[in-house]
Amino acid sequence: MKSGPVGEQSDGARGGRREPAWRSLWYVVENQAHNAFNDKVAQFILLAVSEVVAASRWYPQIVSVLLVLPQLFLAPVAGWLADHESKRRVLIWCSAVQVVVLGGVAAAFAAGWFWVATALFFVLAVQAAVYGPAKSGIVKELVGERHLTTASGWMQVTMIAAFACGQLLGGKAFEYGHDEVFGGDVWRAAAVPVFLLAVVAVVPLVLVFRVERTPVHGEGRFHRGLWTEHFRHLDDLMAVRRVRLTALGVSFFWLAATMLTLMLIALAAEIEPNKASRAALSSEFLGLVALGVAAGSLLTGKLSANRIELGLVPIGGVGMAVAGLVGSVAEPGGVWFGVAVLVLGACSALFMVPLHASLQDQVEPRVRGRMLSAAGLMDSLAMMVGIALQFVLMRAGLGIRWQFAVLAVLCLGVSVYVLRIIPQSFVRFLVVGLIRVVYRIRLVHPERVRESGPALLLSNHVSYIDGLVLSAACDRPVRFAAFGQFFENPVFALVLRTFGVVPISRTRAKDGIVKMAEILRGGGVACVFPEGQLTRTGMMNGIRGGFELIARRGGGPVVPVYMDDLWGSVFSSGGGRLLRRHPHHFPYHVSVMFGEPMRPEEANAGRLREAMQGLAAEALAGRGEVLRGMVRSVAGALGRQPWLTAVMVGDGSGRRLRRGELLARGMQLARRWEGLPRERIGVVLPPGLDAVTVVTALVLGGRVPVVIDVGLADEPGDLAAVMEEAGVRTVITRVAVRAALPGFPWPDHVLDVQGELEEPDSLGQAMDLAAAWVAPGVVMGWMLPEPRGTGGCGGIYREGGRVCCAVLSGEELMMQTEMLRGTDVMREGERLLNVEGMATPLGYVAGLWGPLLRGIPLMLMPRVVSGEARERALGQHLPSVVVGSAELAMAGLRHQVVGDGGETGEGAGFQRSRCHAPAEAGGIVAVSMPDPAMLTSTAEPQAGWRAGSCGRLLTGVQCVVGEDGGMELRLPGGRVLVMPEGARVDEERFLFLPGR
Repeated sequence: MKSGPVGEQSDGARGGRREPAWRSLWYVVENQAHNAFNDKVAQFILLAVSEVVAASRWYPQIVSVLLVLPQLFLAPVAGWLADHESKRRVLIWCSAVQVVVLGGVAAAFAAGWFWVATALFFVLAVQAAVYGPAKSGIVKELVGERHLTTASGWMQVTMIAAFACGQLLGGKAFEYGHDEVFGGDVWRAAAVPVFLLAVVAVVPLVLVFRVERTPVHGEGRFHRGLWTEHFRHLDDLMAVRRVRLTALGVSFFWLAATMLTLMLIALAAEIEPNKASRAALSSEFLGLVALGVAAGSLLTGKLSANRIELGLVPIGGVGMAVAGLVGSVAEPGGVWFGVAVLVLGACSALFMVPLHASLQDQVEPRVRGRMLSAAGLMDSLAMMVGIALQFVLMRAGLGIRWQFAVLAVLCLGVSVYVLRIIPQSFVRFLVVGLIRVVYRIRLVHPERVRESGPALLLSNHVSYIDGLVLSAACDRPVRFAAFGQFFENPVFALVLRTFGVVPISRTRAKDGIVKMAEILRGGGVACVFPEGQLTRTGMMNGIRGGFELIARRGGGPVVPVYMDDLWGSVFSSGGGRLLRRHPHHFPYHVSVMFGEPMRPEEANAGRLREAMQGLAAEALAGRGEVLRGMVRSVAGALGRQPWLTAVMVGDGSGRRLRRGELLARGMQLARRWEGLPRERIGVVLPPGLDAVTVVTALVLGGRVPVVIDVGLADEPGDLAAVMEEAGVRTVITRVAVRAALPGFPWPDHVLDVQGELEEPDSLGQAMDLAAAWVAPGVVMGWMLPEPRGTGGCGGIYREGGRVCCAVLSGEELMMQTEMLRGTDVMREGERLLNVEGMATPLGYVAGLWGPLLRGIPLMLMPRVVSGEARERALGQHLPSVVVGSAELAMAGLRHQVVGDGGETGEGAGFQRSRCHAPAEAGGIVAVSMPDPAMLTSTAEPQAGWRAGSCGRLLTGVQCVVGEDGGMELRLPGGRVLVMPEGARVDEERFLFLPGR
């Protein structure tokens, strides 16, 4: 793994990001794990020996005091050393000292000098006091602020794991040596394992030499005042309220941890009669605590998502209180007692790890060692209080149950206090955590938001939870702006103020602008939704220019943001409804795209709109449906809810295909047609069930069906030329259709599907149908043979008096259907009538694959259907959307989409609007829809269509105007359409073409 040099800027954030030195971090992790492991093995062997030789009833308290005293007296010297020297060098010195001292402890045990070994253990505690500030301070210098929580979590996990292993191995090694190997010889049972520790401790000493060199932040000389300077450092630490509260929270953790350790050691002495085994039992109890802390640290790193998440602190504190209460009523040493101890350890990690990371982040790099040393002094004082409190409880005759109850009350009191001082962090964590559960957020270029300094985010506005999604996506806290009317509701106002939302009044907008600019000048991250309102069409509204004033007053880079695929979620206006639908997918996948930062003076509405459309196209290409490929996506879509109707024929016969049946029939034909050429294959069939089945089968087989309008048989010459140019050399049809079209330019290879459609492989189709009902939709795609072609779909049709061919690749077609899904043209729960046919881009995108992939029932209306049968079918199925021109006047019809040549306007109770789908594009470029309803009191009018326009450009279609005034449209997939002279796009992206 690559690691770069570490210097002053490694702290993170003044401008750009630095490659984290992960390899060096792992060396530090290994070194501190070894140090912690060695200390705990030595401590528990001392405790075990003290039980056998009956040194003192209060020896556990004596050892605890010996551990704390160096922090009280050496904290400032240790902090000065960590600042004066390279922290890497301090780690090397401490590792060497530990090797020597462990050897001395082993020699003291061998000689039977118990109190000499105790004195040398005190030297180990001194070494740990010097080691601590350097170890903690080097983490941010190696990985920076962005990864600080994760790195701190790993440091805590490995340290706790080392503690657990050391505690368990220390007691067990002595017990095994005493009872099984050395025949009750106390001193040999203690000396041998400690000697082995000294030998193994050489390994971390060697590895720490490979840690990258770190800078020296201070040049002050040592002076006698350093011995008491920690009290002045403590004053500095306590001067800032936020730092003071953070340090006090960490200190409370050590108070509780010290009490718990002594309580568990005392409990082991109560329930274990064998003196040599008491240390082993207490190490088992403490091992459960350590295991819980390790698990809690991992969970903290996972939940924090590369940020310091203080909202976990009150949750951890309440969990500690609940676990303490359970421990007070459970049978000591029983199963529930063990569970309580394990949970208490896990919750203590949730409490401490975010506080510890926050403390490291808040102090300045040049004095970090000294400030952390002052924090260590506070921790030591808290540990002394914990020792004294547990001693008082023991002398008062309170048993372990009552001591657990006291600990629980302390934890609950601290949790309530923490909750009162950081309610925003707690609520934010709960809400953002829920967002991360419901939404799977894919981040693209998050590094474009710097780790520190001002940044103005400008995002599209699709749903009421856009701010929460952005908060979950951004590593830094983000302040948002919202209309002042939302603050009139007390519930909304409480939530908005909790998240620091800035109210903007319609009558006094300048106040909100000034406040947002102040956030930027203070180095914060602010976010504005420049559309000014939620979209109710699925497409972006016009960009308002108020953000320009915020950017220029506040300074800092302007970062365009595009949130993709939120349209149709519960909190959006998709389908003309708000908060009145159930989620169709869980979890819901969302992409958050961060654009290239702009300088404040360069940011304007035009550049922002262009940047957002580029991000939209990039997001579209990264959607799962597009990346999965057309074959897998079609199979997966049809396999979802296979019992629903996929296609019906509007001839009054009631014939229909369910989604599972269409998938099963298509899979059967796809396997049967494995020998067909991989070229484009023509389909000459009237619109109906057979045509949809054949087209689906060809797509599932990885081929490109090209539907040929049967009405072109009267132009055989032009049709033959277009078919040849398009590479259509194989045609699938029926005998009856071929007989009815004698003038059609049939190629040499014509496949009659009449027998295959009427006499299918019943057994195989039944098995595929059963699989479609049972297996998840995505599994069905993997049951097909691996397609070698790119797939796709197209058609040959008449446009403007000429025969045209339009073909989309599989990737382009999936992008087209995804772009259409991001609009309000067709809604979930509606029925769609296709009178356009399946040969035009409008017909096969909006009238075929759009509804099939979204689960919308599709009705096809053949041209030969009589008026009576048509009326009967329409009355039975009641479509809401019609694709193509038709004279219809019926109840329930909401929208009719017509091509470029159709007339627009209000029909008999419905909206008829045009779309632009030229053959050169192969699909739809722009589309109109009815004006959306005003769903809320704060909503403003939005236009779904505009008189004289060809529709609004679909999201993902980029409009580029050259210096010469020429305009071109860039479609996802790479196609470029050059617009005729006089074409224009207005501020809401409605397309106007001359003469239309």
